[in-house]
Parts: sequence; C-alpha cells; structure tokens
Amino acid sequence: MERVMPMLTSRPHTRSSRLMAGFAAACLLFASNIPTASAASSVVVLAQNYLADQREAIEDMLAQLLMQQKPGDQLTVLSARGGTRIAAIAIPDKPAYQHDRHRLPLLRPAFAAIRAAMEAAVAAGAPRDGSAPGQIGLPSLIENLRYHVHNGQLRVMLVGTPIHDDRVRSPIFSMAAAIPTGNHFFRPLSQTPFGLAGREGALPAQIHWCDTETSYLNPHHQSAVRDFWSGYLAHLGGRLMTLTPDLPMCLSRFAASVTEHASVSPAIPPDAPFGMEPIPMVLTLPINTLQANQTALLAQMQLPEPQAKALAAQIRVGAVNLIEIDAYDADQQDGDIAGVTTSSGALMRIPLLRQPTRVVVPIEGNSISIVGLVDGGGGGVTLGVRLPSASSSTADIHTPRLGVGQTVRIPVRLQ
Repeated sequence: MERVMPMLTSRPHTRSSRLMAGFAAACLLFASNIPTASAASSVVVLAQNYLADQREAIEDMLAQLLMQQKPGDQLTVLSARGGTRIAAIAIPDKPAYQHDRHRLPLLRPAFAAIRAAMEAAVAAGAPRDGSAPGQIGLPSLIENLRYHVHNGQLRVMLVGTPIHDDRVRSPIFSMAAAIPTGNHFFRPLSQTPFGLAGREGALPAQIHWCDTETSYLNPHHQSAVRDFWSGYLAHLGGRLMTLTPDLPMCLSRFAASVTEHASVSPAIPPDAPFGMEPIPMVLTLPINTLQANQTALLAQMQLPEPQAKALAAQIRVGAVNLIEIDAYDADQQDGDIAGVTTSSGALMRIPLLRQPTRVVVPIEGNSISIVGLVDGGGGGVTLGVRLPSASSSTADIHTPRLGVGQTVRIPVRLQ
C-alpha cells in the first residue's frame, strides 16, 4: 500500500503529465457514460457514513482494488444512498493497458471521487438515530444492482455493516438485537423490508461483504446475521461468498472471484414463523457466584451513603445480589461511559476502556440494567461484558449500541 496510494494520488506537474490528466478526464467521462446494464461486471457499494478510524483501512483496500484492474475489467462504485454512482472505470481490452502508465490516468480520477465520498461519509458521522454506522441497506439496492448484471453474472463488494438497522423507516425490523425469521423471504415488500415475493432469482450475484461492524452482541449474533443474508441472497439467486471483518481477506476473495467457503443456506419452508427472533443475550453465572461476601462487594462500589444504605437494604431482603464483571468498550476506546442502575436509584458509572475493568454490579429481577451515559465517539455507547471466570471471549456479551439515556437489560441465569 505504501506504493499504491502515491501512484493514485500523485499530481501532474509536467506538460506531458497535464496532457495525460486531460486524457484521464476524458476517459473517466467515457467510462461514466457506458450503459450500466452491459458495462459493469463488478460493483462496490460504500455506506453513507463510517467512523473516522475506519477510513484509512477502507481507502487502502479500495486503492489496491483499483490497481488490480486489468484490460477488459469494468468496475462501478455506488453509494448505498439510493445507489447513486460515485465512479465508474472501464479498462480498454488492449495490451497497452497492462502497463500502469496507461491505466493510471483512468484510475486516478476514480480514486479521487472515492476519497471524496469517504471524506463525506466520515464527516456525516454516526447516524443520529442511534443505528449502527456503515449501513448498506441491501434490500433497497436490489433494483439498482440488477442493472449491473452482465451475461447473468455480477460480483458485488459491500463495505459496511450487515446489521440492517433502519430506525427511521422500519425500526421494528432492526437486526441490532434480533434476526428476521426465514418467512420474511416469502412476504411482499409492503409487509417487511426483507420481502422477496415476486423477486425470486432477481439478483444472480456473488456477494463479498467487507464487514465494518464491531458490536455484535455475541458470537451467536454474528453467525445468525451471516446465515440470514445467506438465505436472503439464495432466494435472489445469488450467493454470499464472503462475510468478514478482515478487509485484506475480503479484497482478496473478491478480486479472485473465490467461491470456496461460501455460506450455505438451509432450505426454509414457506410456512416458517414470521417475526423477529431475539438474539439470546444471557449472562450465565455459576450458582456459587452469589455466595461471595455481599458486604465486601458493596464497599468496593464506593457509593454515596444514601445510595449504599438503600442498596444494602435490598441486598438484605434478597432483592439484589452483587457480582463482579469485567466491562470494556466493545468497539473503540472513545470516551464512552455506561451506567448500571437499580430501582433504589443507585447508579454506578463505568468509563469504558479497551482493556476490561473489573467492577461490581447489582443483579435485580434476574437482570443487570445498563444505561448509556456518555457517547464519546458518536457511534453509540458500546459495552462489552464478561465474567472474571470466563475462559475465553466467546462467553462475552455486547450490548446493542446505546444512545445517551437508553437502557437495556442483560438477563442473568444461574447454573
């Protein structure tokens, strides 16, 4: 990448290079006017917004992708916002275009357009409605992508989160903490944004999803999201070839049209239940955890005296139990602060760092009540929780992205 970026961003200084720049502009204009339906064999879709720390890695990946374009290759870059075109490249199928000096005039203006789009996406920041950054909104892009199918084939790279989370138009279908059941595929769009009735086989595409999401609730959530999109794309006549947060791997599989290890979707009967299936988010405690010295744990919390007395009264009657957990920022350390509350009014502030911090929290009504207090980076308060006794991070729980003042309960189960 140290070599790729300067090649795509260098500025012309000599007369010959200025002429080349003029030729590049003409080439880009030519590429932009190619009929979409027959020209683009590969499509990249960029989200409307990204977090600032994601920009460099995404731009690096796209720079490498542009430099890998060969004679005869055609690539279109779209915005997830309405499928509008950011850039389009068509490398003439001639031997001369195997050389950088002929390809670069085509690639540089396209990369400049991509960088401008990325700058705008980062400037937009996290969605104000609290949804996950990096929204692709794949269901609303199907018709746009269909125009790019060439000879019954299409490769698509999606750069963003697979957690569909439109809290303005369809909040009840958010995948932030639940997954649509398979029956959605058999419903019309009027009933669900995931409806595919009448659109079966409409998108025979290979989809490579470069996942920017870091706040899955747990490993089950991540696998459920993958399985859902695998089934969704299968009903459209396509296949989910890749879904990974490893951007270099995603690029490699997309560029090479890799088909191994594609997700396989199980058959879904039309009479399958219709609804949203909540992601299990349960903190499982060994029963001896509650045998710890409650008085000592209460002292560790260092609460103001009125709150400490109220909480102690709840502990004495068995309404509340105290346990230790390790809490951390499940995304990036950006100043997030979470709170743990009880019905007595006690509030424990937990500044979230990337490294876990051991804190004492109350269990009340078989759950721990978490509230977002400070959203440091604008992407929501992202809390990760694990038990000190957990042997691996697979037992971790990540809350959904919380807005300031938003509360979520983590159920607790004894075994």
